[in-house]
Amino acid sequence: MKAAISLTALASSAVAFDGMLAIHGPPGNLTTNEWQARFDDANATGTYYFEAYDVSDSFPPNETASGWSATIRVANITDDPDPESIPYPGTDISIKAPDGMKLPESNSTGWQACATFWPPDLLTSGATGDAQHDNGDCSSFLSEECIQSIKDLASNYIENEGDCTHLASVPSSCKKWYGGSGTTAGGSIGNFSRRFNGSTLFSERPQLIGSSEYAKTEEEAYEEAVRGVWTVIINWGRRSPLPFSPADVLQPTVLCLRTRNITEGSEDPNAGARTAAYAPMALFTSMLAAIMLAY
Repeated sequence: MKAAISLTALASSAVAFDGMLAIHGPPGNLTTNEWQARFDDANATGTYYFEAYDVSDSFPPNETASGWSATIRVANITDDPDPESIPYPGTDISIKAPDGMKLPESNSTGWQACATFWPPDLLTSGATGDAQHDNGDCSSFLSEECIQSIKDLASNYIENEGDCTHLASVPSSCKKWYGGSGTTAGGSIGNFSRRFNGSTLFSERPQLIGSSEYAKTEEEAYEEAVRGVWTVIINWGRRSPLPFSPADVLQPTVLCLRTRNITEGSEDPNAGARTAAYAPMALFTSMLAAIMLAY
């Protein structure tokens, strides 16, 4: 069942525009199946493999496991049933556990995860450019100190009873790269079998802004959707009614996701001029509200 939320940016330094995101489903009026079908013909995709934990073990796990994957896709949504909707570039992010791994099936298990999503607007334009050839672990453009600082701060995200009560924030050692304006979103993941199965974990749709000095042209909207880099932070921990202990939290996962594979017939913003194959899309901004989302 989808949970769609209309958002307004809360940061005082940012101009507040409306946007929409959703957890485990589409952010607009499309059904989950309809939304997923639009991404069968995505304009751009990116899949990144990483090592995380064997969550089939009881907590704490005995070993890590390779074969986890994160996928980001951008597709032109031309037929959203919202009567005020015009074509827009939708973004879909999913996480998939390794094949054959038995995943916890309910919130009553000993595992708990918290996820934070930093929107592309947080990165400076220079960092976005440097990240275009990153392999998903952020190491090609962020310093080792910055990545470790993100992990250290993110470790405080899980508190008593496994609650995800704090969003992972940008540490001071990362301000060189995360100097843009934008806010973060995130929430709790308890049922791993429903959330880490490759289905939509996080989705975003821009909306028409209207007349504004911050409004995007069609070219800018598409370029930002395809070149934009989402920073995804996953905390892995213990779900327990007992008071929080540092031993209840494992090393976080930090990912930098962008759509590096351009579908034939779609424009590659890194390669030059826009092609006519891509339909017109809405002017938009990706200003997101800092909000806790339970999913």
